[in-house]
Amino acid sequence: MKTIELTQGYRAMVDDADYVALSAYSWRVSICKYGCYAIRTQLASEATSRAERKTVYMHRAIMPDCPDGGVVHHVDDNGLNNQRKNLEYANRLENWRYYAESKTSENTEPVPF
Repeated sequence: MKTIELTQGYRAMVDDADYVALSAYSWRVSICKYGCYAIRTQLASEATSRAERKTVYMHRAIMPDCPDGGVVHHVDDNGLNNQRKNLEYANRLENWRYYAESKTSENTEPVPF
């Protein structure tokens, strides 16, 4: 396991096999009500107009073949743990249930950011 430095002092955890490809980019942290995620901006072409920019999530870069309507779910609910053993495909309803269960479970401690 290796870590990739993000902005604001955060780090993303990745497998050794993914590290070289991912570390070629500059990643930053995105903090939202569901947690923290590693993201970067991808330009569609050299013309850099705002309309051509796209947000790329690290977990989607690691698992790009997500079925239509599906999401990449973080098993341990830590959006910065992008090791393959922690990522799985889920549909949106399953992902929402996992999230809701983790927030209501008495035995679950908050994810450290």
